[in-house]
Amino acid sequence: MKIGIQVLAYNCSDTFEGLIKPWIDLKEKHNIKIWVGSGQFKLYNELGYKNENESTIKLLQTMLDKGEIDYLFQPDPDNLLGDFEMRDKCIPWMRENDIDLMIQVDADEFYEDQAQVYLEFILNNQDPDCYNTIFKNIIGKDQTEDWKRFSAAWIKRNGGIGHYYFDCHWSWSGPNNPLHNPDHPNTLEYRWVNTIDIPKEICHPAHYTWTIDDNTTGPSHIKDKIKYQQILYGGKQYCEYEWDEENQQLIRKTGTGNVDIFV
Repeated sequence: MKIGIQVLAYNCSDTFEGLIKPWIDLKEKHNIKIWVGSGQFKLYNELGYKNENESTIKLLQTMLDKGEIDYLFQPDPDNLLGDFEMRDKCIPWMRENDIDLMIQVDADEFYEDQAQVYLEFILNNQDPDCYNTIFKNIIGKDQTEDWKRFSAAWIKRNGGIGHYYFDCHWSWSGPNNPLHNPDHPNTLEYRWVNTIDIPKEICHPAHYTWTIDDNTTGPSHIKDKIKYQQILYGGKQYCEYEWDEENQQLIRKTGTGNVDIFV
């Protein structure tokens, strides 16, 4: 069995070694290979944000030379890619390396000493096609709440992994899938198959996505990420967070019209 870890890493030279170390420590035991994609997303560049990735690339190149990571993809600086386009670059590599289980890790997701039990749960429960991780979302400075997303799949099933098509979402391929998207009859959305949540009592890693001072990847300030998501998803209404410039605080508008403040 071969396990492939896909990581997107941008502007994270201060934290990446700590994030990836638990997976490096498990490489030999579990036959793990690590693919890393690193580059500024195209939309950030179009918005005029400075490329802050130089020190991260230097770190990743050193780790590649040491054999700690197995592949480093960098987009052409004159032809930058979006999120899903960057992730899509890992698929040929996964196929070439005969990967059975793909694990998707972003540079703000810290499994730390839970990486081993995470893997053990999957290997002891192989009937599902996909697995979700329930993260401990860090919001503001120290407030937390649970947040769930896809983190692993047996990518040879259901006709094999096909392609990423938006953000971190992807599809299976193969014309004989029992379910399909009418607009793409030969594909099967990854969320349409047998998927289970990994119990948070077993694995509940930290996700530093809406932090103010503890950003581990992405743009230097949270307000830049908010602007990015508002445009990517098609409007302010599709990003629940806003930045209050006057009071220098993160706010979230709830469905009831209330406002959560994170300072």
